[in-house]
Amino acid sequence: MQQFGSFMKFCATCNFWMGQRETDYNGTYSRVQDVNARAKCMCHSGPWRNQLRGPMAFCNSYEKWSVLRKG
Repeated sequence: MQQFGSFMKFCATCNFWMGQRETDYNGTYSRVQDVNARAKCMCHSGPWRNQLRGPMAFCNSYEKWSVLRKG
């Protein structure tokens, strides 16, 4: 299991990443069970649109996952 802070700009904390993840009750981190898992990126205008990406990948179209705390 791997945790990613809400300030980290990885797919695991991005609104467009469709991978399985969870967060704590106050939205300070995203937790991914399998760091080797890959999931689709659903960004409509990003370079990885509809491509499989791992939780530690990133790109310039990042948008913070809506359940994570602002900050």
